[in-house]
Amino acid sequence: MQTAKCNLDNANYHSHQFSALPQDEITRKRYNLECSVCGNHAFFRWQTSNGREACFGAYHSDGCPMAAIQTATDTNSQYQDRNASSNHEQHIVVDFSYGSAQSEGHAGRPEIQNQLEDSGHSGGRVVRQNIVSHRRLSSLLRELITSPQFSSSNQIIHVAGCGETSVSKFFVRFDQVTNAHANRFMGYWGMLTCAKEGYPPALWLNTGMPGDLSILVPCHLANTLRSRFGIEDRGDLTAAGMFVLVFGILHVSMLGKPYIEIADLCSITMCNS
Repeated sequence: MQTAKCNLDNANYHSHQFSALPQDEITRKRYNLECSVCGNHAFFRWQTSNGREACFGAYHSDGCPMAAIQTATDTNSQYQDRNASSNHEQHIVVDFSYGSAQSEGHAGRPEIQNQLEDSGHSGGRVVRQNIVSHRRLSSLLRELITSPQFSSSNQIIHVAGCGETSVSKFFVRFDQVTNAHANRFMGYWGMLTCAKEGYPPALWLNTGMPGDLSILVPCHLANTLRSRFGIEDRGDLTAAGMFVLVFGILHVSMLGKPYIEIADLCSITMCNS
């Protein structure tokens, strides 16, 4: 969207006008933006070198006329899901093999072993091969974005080493994360508001205000992630509005900050809105 309201000065800004403000003023005001119609939290993103204009985005209320999600194809993936959403009788088996010849996903990681079974779902069920749908994270993210029916379905999803549960119980949107999700291994997804270097030294993918959920990308993975998903180094707002899906455990810091630290890039995917 091209306009948003800043609640510091109660002014409505066009994206071009906002991008022309002094850097320190942008830094101060960008945490205080809201949709001028529904009043929900909004964010600003810079113009990018590939031609995307500066604009605003927001987590709109249901029915807000400003809400418009544009889904971009993940050009990094050549994986095809011809019948991804047409057969909800299929069991989904998560494929972590992006970028490698073979991947064991999260198998063998003791901190997440059997977490899905602990939630009351069987991890030992034998799945018939003719109803199995192998899905990469990129295709799961696209379906979460475009299909509310999918995110609320009882379709079974299996994660290697973690067991299986229903889609509706496994995936959690960023703005729906609560303290009840602490220490749980789940699929967390939604929009970013910015990406920036922070402390401890790492790339932090932020999903809202400073106290909201962030994704911690260790320094040794940060450059590869930037390159893979087109996050530019020229400013922390070029990632704003990108959609992210990350498989991981939600931690809460001593100061109450929720965050997910990724151990490798097979557990995260991103795409432009």
